[in-house]
Amino acid sequence: MISPHPSFARTRFAIDGGDGDQQLLGSYMLLERVVAPWFDSNPSAWLMQVIGGKHNGLVFSLSPRTLGTIDEGVASEGCKSVIVKGLPEQPGCDATLYPQEAIGGMTFIDRV
Repeated sequence: MISPHPSFARTRFAIDGGDGDQQLLGSYMLLERVVAPWFDSNPSAWLMQVIGGKHNGLVFSLSPRTLGTIDEGVASEGCKSVIVKGLPEQPGCDATLYPQEAIGGMTFIDRV
């Protein structure tokens, strides 16, 4: 089960391009942060779900690419440099949404 993260339930984020998997990062994506019981609740990683468009419903993880957390970057600058990763293989995780072995990449997440 995936649900919106309470702290960011009404906040939208965007990714518009990036380095790496161009099947994923080659198009604009509107996102929201979500939580799931199978996702590591490490405060530096975010679980994101695409809202609408070509990748509607796709879920993947983000981690900070530079010093500081995603939360800190978004709060102070409205954006953060991040690493996009596939989902881990563990019970309850539907890794077909963006599997761990998929090529990830680097991009910026922007609050919209």
